Amino acid sequence: MNIAWRKVWRELFDNKVRTMLVVLSIAVGVFALGLVFNLRDTLQTWMLDDYRLSNASHLLIRMIPFEQYVVKLFQREFENTEIESQVSLSIQWRMENETIWRDASLVAKPNYAAQRVDRIELQSGELPTGRALAVERCTAEKYGIILGTNLVVRVGDTERTLPVTGIVRRYNTVPPDFGGSLWFYTTPETITSLTGQEGLNQIAIRLPSPSNQNVTRVIEWFFERMRQSNMMLGIWTATPAHFAQNAVDSVLAILTVMGTLALALSAFLITNTMSAIIAQQVWQIGVMKAIGATFNRIVQIYLLTALIYGGLALVLAIPLAAIVAYSIASSVATLGNIPIGEFRATPFAIGLQVIVGLLVPILAALIPAINGARITPCQAMVSHGLNGGYAPSILDRLFSTLRFLSRPMMLSLRNTFRRKARVALTLLTLILSGVMFIAVVSTSASLDNTIALQVQEYGYDVMVWLERPLRAIQSIAATENVVGVAGVEVWSDEGGMMTTQDGIEFYARLFGLPPDSTMFKPRIVQGRWLKLDDEFAIVINRKAALDRNIQVGDKLTWKFDPKKRPWTVVGILVDPSDYGTNCFVPINALATMNGFVGRGRMIAVQGTQHDVASQKILVERLRDALETANLKAVTIDAANEKGGQIRSQFDIVVAMLLTMTMLAGIVGSIGLMGMLSINVVERTREIGVMRAIGATPFAVIRLFIGEGIVVGVLSWLIAVPLSYPIAWILGDTVGNLLLQTPLDFVYSRGGAIEWLLIVIGLSTLASLLPALRASQWSVRETLAYE
Repeated sequence: MNIAWRKVWRELFDNKVRTMLVVLSIAVGVFALGLVFNLRDTLQTWMLDDYRLSNASHLLIRMIPFEQYVVKLFQREFENTEIESQVSLSIQWRMENETIWRDASLVAKPNYAAQRVDRIELQSGELPTGRALAVERCTAEKYGIILGTNLVVRVGDTERTLPVTGIVRRYNTVPPDFGGSLWFYTTPETITSLTGQEGLNQIAIRLPSPSNQNVTRVIEWFFERMRQSNMMLGIWTATPAHFAQNAVDSVLAILTVMGTLALALSAFLITNTMSAIIAQQVWQIGVMKAIGATFNRIVQIYLLTALIYGGLALVLAIPLAAIVAYSIASSVATLGNIPIGEFRATPFAIGLQVIVGLLVPILAALIPAINGARITPCQAMVSHGLNGGYAPSILDRLFSTLRFLSRPMMLSLRNTFRRKARVALTLLTLILSGVMFIAVVSTSASLDNTIALQVQEYGYDVMVWLERPLRAIQSIAATENVVGVAGVEVWSDEGGMMTTQDGIEFYARLFGLPPDSTMFKPRIVQGRWLKLDDEFAIVINRKAALDRNIQVGDKLTWKFDPKKRPWTVVGILVDPSDYGTNCFVPINALATMNGFVGRGRMIAVQGTQHDVASQKILVERLRDALETANLKAVTIDAANEKGGQIRSQFDIVVAMLLTMTMLAGIVGSIGLMGMLSINVVERTREIGVMRAIGATPFAVIRLFIGEGIVVGVLSWLIAVPLSYPIAWILGDTVGNLLLQTPLDFVYSRGGAIEWLLIVIGLSTLASLLPALRASQWSVRETLAYE
């Protein structure tokens, strides 16, 4: 082994604490990047598998009960299209020993052994036969339903007690905790016993290619064949991708940026450490140059040291990133009802970690190594680091004027800024960590504020969805006299294809409202809301407008309107509760087009009280009133409950962002620990002098912990003002990615205070090891130090 290698290995093993700190700091940054890309590849693979296994439908057609000839008629027209008919209805259910009724969806497939579309997978027990139930996995876990449990199912006035004989997984479906439905499966025989009706009422269709052209062709066929006979009740289209794809992609894009920042913090720490090492070894560099070492040779020695740091960091980071990514992906998959696949570290993530883990330390150490190698032998051998040429700075003179500070505190302040470049880099890591933390907490607060404002915009407390459009006078009569009801409005809806004036087709769901409605007060970002004298006017969702370049004043055409009457865009609104399909029109204009004059399928109910408890009570009273009036409701939703469901979808987002922020905080803490450890080594003789004139070990500990806290608090003072614009930008980014609109910004003062407490805690812990090390040295050891 040549001299250079011996020096490198001696540096690594003689300074084990410093080596450990540098390796950990690099490992955290590389780990963060590996975590993000392992997580991305793992989740995308699992979601693709989940979507593929589901054989998800692209269209759902809801009809009045029909016979199989309708399916055969469709299959003759569309030979390569997969189609499956089933029965689907809304039910209420409860445990046999409970009194609380809950809403759910009940599906009956004629043949579970030959499923083609929207498949379910048996997890335990058996698929439904006879009069029995299978419960979707997420529903079973949420309510503790096990095999053999008896459930009471109610449709109207009919109740049946049915045993649970199977637990199933419904692929590619939103879990109940994120606002999804509760799903039960049974047989057509059971449905007939509950409703007294035979026949199927839903067709699920999967197209060979779900293009707009193919979707439009299928919808046109159904409109032409079924609409005139009033058999068709509604059409729903699904995005040809996993339901969580957009949210996961958006979060991972943000995490990639934060992981890169964590890596940048590691690079700052490497630069800081290498500068300190070279500053300590100036005399050694002089000796090496005096005996013939060249500029290139000295640079190589320190770059080789940095390379080994990176290699050791990779040994820690690569397996740990893969394991933690798999653990997080498994948790996300469990929450999202996604099947968990096998453990694997993705090749792309490993390759990226290797490149970054070896290259970044070399680049970070390059400038300090070059600067150190430029020193002449004479300059190097007369240099004595901190002890040479020290003169009071402006900060020293400023601190000396602060007479109210104790001498230990003043000494901590002055010592902190002795090596200004080193302190600056350490501060930078802690400042960035603080900015990231406060920005993420503010984003969480902004999400809460946005959803709260959205709930206020609804204006109604409860929304009732009827099975089919009914006369408005009938719906109002059944609900307006219910105790706790302040007002009632009947709305209508229609789903189908719209065509822009540029010929672009897109699916839209039109909601017909009274123009003077008090139940909906949307935020208009462009144009205006509907007026009483509007005829064929439409207010569209901001996402639909952005995706298709639709402007106020443009003309849209309803694909299935025989008269092709143009709808004029008068306004653009923000509605984060849907996927950009909701549009709003005058109820009379919609009735003119679809023929349901004086009818509606939605009842918006405003209560006298608007809190969560009052809304729940009102839901039950309305359900009883509708049953008494023999009106069948598909769902009855409380507005506050809907807001909670929307918010729950983003809990995992905030948790993952905070995880990355804490990784950045760990890097900052390691940097602070490294800075103080180097300070301890540089001030060994100074510590000896202090001990010789009576300083106790506790006084030395307090001195270094004070320095750490000073750096932490100073970083907080700088991070707070910087975090405001960053929090605003992050809120806009998260909002645009997840909700297609900027968040209603709220700066979290509580988050700023939390970070102050965290950074003081981290600074104290980071200072403890160097402080204890300094306090344990004897006076003789410190004064004899070279």
